[in-house]
Formats: sequence, structure tokens, C-alpha cells
Amino acid sequence: MRKLLWLMLLLAVSGSLVACGRIETKIEYISYLRNTDDTKGPYAVQVVINSDFQPLKANLVYSTDDWKTRQTVSMTQNDDSMFKGYIPGQTAGTTIRYFVEVEDSDGRVVTDPQLATTTPPSNEATGYRFQIQSTP
Repeated sequence: MRKLLWLMLLLAVSGSLVACGRIETKIEYISYLRNTDDTKGPYAVQVVINSDFQPLKANLVYSTDDWKTRQTVSMTQNDDSMFKGYIPGQTAGTTIRYFVEVEDSDGRVVTDPQLATTTPPSNEATGYRFQIQSTP
């Protein structure tokens, strides 16, 4: 019985040490979209993610109606750390709000901006935004 307790303690400690040496999942870079008069789109968002917890799942979450509804687009992985997602073209006068959410293999979810949520935010300032402007 005593050997079993020592073995369980050893396994618990060694598992903790391995986890301590890992890099937590972080969104290191996001490309910000600027106001545009392009109604055709698509509007590309790129992110660089740093994580030892593979595989990763990245989503581009956006809204065209101040978060009354939202759309989620799966981002494709271009290499080990870069993901890309596209918001389709929108009509002139549309304001698009967006954020990125990443889930790692341990089920942790991180967002950029950090205060963004996975449910429609009640604060309309949550997330990044850009507008489709009318051409003069």
C-alpha cells in the first residue's frame, strides 16, 4: 500500500513538472482590419498563436448587427503557428465587429481581445471593428 501511495505521488509530481515547462496558449499577433470601400471582400484576418498544446482550433467570430447575432468562421492553419480566416463581403455602411477565439487541446479558450466572450457580448465596444464605407 505504501509503495502504491509513493508511486501515485511520484506520478502526480512528474505530471505537474511537465505541465510547468509548457508554453500556455497565447495569441501573439492579430491583423487588424481597417475601414474600406471594398464591398466584395473577403476581409482576411490572420493570427499567430504560440502554444505547446496542439492541435489548436481557431475561430473568427464576427457580427454585422452590434452582436444581436454572430457568425463563426473556422480559421485554417497555414503553418505551425499562423491561422487565417475570412469575413465575406458586406454592403456599404455596414460596421463589422470581430474577435478571435482559440481552443487548445486541453480545452482552454483564449480570445483576442482578451475581454471578448464566446457568447454575444452585451457591450458593443467588445472586439475589433471596421466599417464598409460608401464610395463618393
